[in-house]
Amino acid sequence: MQQVNLYQVELQKTEPDYCAAIIYIIWGYLIFIGLVVSLILYYISAQEIRSKTELQEQADFWNAQLDIAYRQHPEPKVDDILLRSIEGYESQISRNENVLEYLSSRKEVIRTRKLSIYLEALTQIKQDNLWLTNVSIKKDGKSMSIKGQALEASALPEYIKKISDLDVFRSMEFVVFDLKRVGGTMKFVVSSEQQEKSIEDFLESAESQN
Repeated sequence: MQQVNLYQVELQKTEPDYCAAIIYIIWGYLIFIGLVVSLILYYISAQEIRSKTELQEQADFWNAQLDIAYRQHPEPKVDDILLRSIEGYESQISRNENVLEYLSSRKEVIRTRKLSIYLEALTQIKQDNLWLTNVSIKKDGKSMSIKGQALEASALPEYIKKISDLDVFRSMEFVVFDLKRVGGTMKFVVSSEQQEKSIEDFLESAESQN
């Protein structure tokens, strides 16, 4: 029986030579890629450091300019007396505005109340053969215009006398601003402000139209 020596070189298992070459190539690529990545990271870091340095230099420059400006133009000192005077004026202005606002509100209340008193006084006057069609109160009650119609010419002077006798209208002087006959009635406008003709002149012109 023949024995085989397994330790002989030609019988041992061997790996192909190209496997080692591939491994060397892969390691070479990895080392190259690592170097490229390292160079890129180094470049980025250098750019960041340069940018930070430039920004810091600019900040230092402007801080130095601000220091120079502060030294050349120091902040003015505010006089305490002047400051208190300004605060006093501002407080006075605020109080005046509050007073004006209060007076304005009171004026509106007084105007509304005055108008209501005028209208209430007009409703208390009774005159036969005469009725009102429109009442206009202007200038916070300082001017009033009354429009109406009358069946008889004598009713208008009596109505004006009744208005003038009221305490509310005692300071006003009512005069006829317009008077004309339309059909069987006489239309009139009585104003407390405008004076153009007397009541007698209007009555005479109205009677002459008949």
